[in-house]
Amino acid sequence: MREQWEDIDVCERYGWYIAEKERLRVNAEDVIAKIIYDMDCDGYEDMEAILWDQIAQDDIDRVQNVLDSIFDIESADVYYQTNKKIDVI
Repeated sequence: MREQWEDIDVCERYGWYIAEKERLRVNAEDVIAKIIYDMDCDGYEDMEAILWDQIAQDDIDRVQNVLDSIFDIESADVYYQTNKKIDVI
């Protein structure tokens, strides 16, 4: 990549920014909330509140561990532009 950068004319290098990489993380509470919402729509009155009351934090943590294991992959990486410009010289 450094070689490709060196081949670019100095004038063309202006305006380039450093990109930061971040791995997106699937949040267990969001996933569980969606499941509970779907169940509540087909269930009974106050089902959502009752389900949340009966789900232990350890269960949420276990789901988070599974999701982290599944989605700890390069395709979950996103790159975004920072406000740091690349030193062109």
